[in-house]
Amino acid sequence: MSIDYKECNIAEAIADTLINMMEQNPKVLYLDADLSRSLMGKRFDECKNNFSDQFID
Repeated sequence: MSIDYKECNIAEAIADTLINMMEQNPKVLYLDADLSRSLMGKRFDECKNNFSDQFID
């Protein structure tokens, strides 16, 4: 399954939105914020890397 640039932008926007929601509601999501940030960041990096690899070939 290939990942295109538009999907990477969508993934980044969703991650940013979730992170912002967590930061605005620290009492509810405090324990999950850092973990979720790292997981979403890792997923987005994978997406970007996969996209870049399509052009390096």
